Amino acid sequence: IKLSGKKIILVTAGHGATPILRGARAWQDGVTEQDRNALSGALLFYPDLYSVAPAPGVEAQYHPIVTQTRLPLFIYQGQLSPGRWWLEHLKVEFARGGTKVSSSILPKVRSHFYVRPDATPAENAMAEKLPELVLDALKQLEIKP
Repeated sequence: IKLSGKKIILVTAGHGATPILRGARAWQDGVTEQDRNALSGALLFYPDLYSVAPAPGVEAQYHPIVTQTRLPLFIYQGQLSPGRWWLEHLKVEFARGGTKVSSSILPKVRSHFYVRPDATPAENAMAEKLPELVLDALKQLEIKP
């Protein structure tokens, strides 16, 4: 593998979190430590990493990739998204595997807020701020664009 020397930051949302983290882990396992450092982190919007859909009142169970991930992460979770209630639990599970995780709750939005046909004014306003959200996450991950 020949790398450009540029930093790579993965970005995904929802159900895309599991395959992107699994791919990152597989890639990290197949390269040298120097090349591994090119993958600088991941930005996850409202990640869906459940191994089974959580039932009401039952603790969430996550895909094994959560504790296998070795990549700095930033998570944005919508305040009105059901995953918001499991965010701290998810962060604890990532930390069990040694992953540094930062997060932010996006006020007055649901998951998929930037592509919803029934978006509220608050969701439309937040969608317009997506570039700023990405830059803020990069700062939290200590990555210069």
